Amino acid sequence: MWLWADYRLLDDDRAVSIKVSDKRPEVHMSKKRAAVVVGYHTYDVCALQEMFEGFEDLHCYVQHLEQFTSSTEDIRDSYDAVIFYTMEHRTPDENRPWYEGNVKEVMDHLGESGQGIVVLHHSLLAFENWPAWKQMTGLDPALYHDYRLDVPQRYHIVSDTHPVTKGMSDFEMTDEIYLCDRIMPVPGMEILVTSVDDVNMNAIAWTKAYRNSRVFCLQPGHGPSSYQNQSFRELLHRGILWSMNRL
Repeated sequence: MWLWADYRLLDDDRAVSIKVSDKRPEVHMSKKRAAVVVGYHTYDVCALQEMFEGFEDLHCYVQHLEQFTSSTEDIRDSYDAVIFYTMEHRTPDENRPWYEGNVKEVMDHLGESGQGIVVLHHSLLAFENWPAWKQMTGLDPALYHDYRLDVPQRYHIVSDTHPVTKGMSDFEMTDEIYLCDRIMPVPGMEILVTSVDDVNMNAIAWTKAYRNSRVFCLQPGHGPSSYQNQSFRELLHRGILWSMNRL
């Protein structure tokens, strides 16, 4: 039998009272788990963490890519979704240091378990020479040319029936933009949000099917100006839940 102890210090910090119980502490099993995979790009650590902590129905575990790829398959598959926020450029292969795990095997496994996949901001530009990433996101890296920081943007909700964007309104936000040739939908891809301003890539948020998984892609998300924007937060939150098949 497991015994759970509750330790309480008195005001004078000298005495301790102990209450022992055979009941496991309450765990909020209704919360879904997401791995937030970062690395190879700077970001505001505190602001990003605070944004994910604001999603009260999610447990979001921020970790470096090598921490994710060195985890066991059971641990990786235990997440209801994997949110990529990394800009690793190297193609997954087996020639990596031992502490990175079998990167190729791990990345090739994506989509097999059916867990949600979210590709956020600069992760759209990751693994540019790996065909599987292009297949998963639906974005051809050859379309990308350059970026601009701190550009005021207007975003248009294309679909008012999709669960991710249903009931949402057009919104404005200052964020990093990508100078990109026009993105055309590929099979299994549905564009949900577009940019009103021609300078940015035309598709801003879209869904994609990849193997057994739902994929949600979102171009904005560079820093606090997006992390703290309520419309952006709602869009990302809904996209995560949709990828988990919770919407």
